[in-house]
Amino acid sequence: MKKLHNYCQVKLMANSLVPNKIYNWLAVLWTFTIIVLCLESTNNLPKIKVKEIDKLVHACIHFVFTFLWFLTFINFKLNFKKAILCAFLFSMFFGISLEILQKLLTTTRQADILDVLANVAGAFLAVFLINYLERKNFFEKN
Repeated sequence: MKKLHNYCQVKLMANSLVPNKIYNWLAVLWTFTIIVLCLESTNNLPKIKVKEIDKLVHACIHFVFTFLWFLTFINFKLNFKKAILCAFLFSMFFGISLEILQKLLTTTRQADILDVLANVAGAFLAVFLINYLERKNFFEKN
C-alpha cells in the first residue's frame, strides 16, 4: 500500500509541476537562446568584472540544458539510462559545436577548451542530480 501511495504522490507532484509537453518546448527554447547568446557579439553584451565567471555561467547553462533535454527524452519514452546518456552526449556535442562556431563565425569570440570543460562539468552535475532524483523516486513511472 505504501508503494502505491508513493507512486500516486510522485505522479501527482510531477504532473502538477509542469505539463509534460512544456519540457519539449522549454528545451528547444533554451537551446535557441544559448545559440543566440553564444554567437552574439561580445560588444553587445554587458561587461562583467569578475574573473572567470563565464565558466560558472557555462556550467549553469549546460546544467539546465542537460536537465531539460533529459526530461524531453523521457517524454519521448526513452528509458532512463538512454535518456540520461542522450541528454549528456547532446549537451557535450552541442557545447563543442558552439565553441567551434564561435571561432568560425564571430570576430569578438574565440573557442576555449576551458569553456568546453565547464560545459561538461555542468552536464555532469545535471546527471548527478537526475540520478539522485531517480533514487528518490521523483520521476513519474509509466
